[in-house]
Amino acid sequence: MKNHNRSASSATTAATGSAPISLPPTPPTRLLLTIEQAAHALSISRTQCYRLVNRKVLKSVLVGHLRRVTLAEIERYISELSEDDNGGGTAA
Repeated sequence: MKNHNRSASSATTAATGSAPISLPPTPPTRLLLTIEQAAHALSISRTQCYRLVNRKVLKSVLVGHLRRVTLAEIERYISELSEDDNGGGTAA
């Protein structure tokens, strides 16, 4: 029954010439991530992410009493890792 209703809807859309029904817009990209989300984005453990934050290797911000990592900071950290791997640092 559901397939019949969907087909009827598609047929109506095609018959009227109007645009097909579009999917809802994707949610906006989160600019602030929890430690857990940051760890997932970096493919590391939550514990390792906390270590990076505690050593100030990965900078974080407080929003009230909540610790968050900015998306820009994650991108900076990844870029820094890439530069280190490619010899992008300055010679000592």
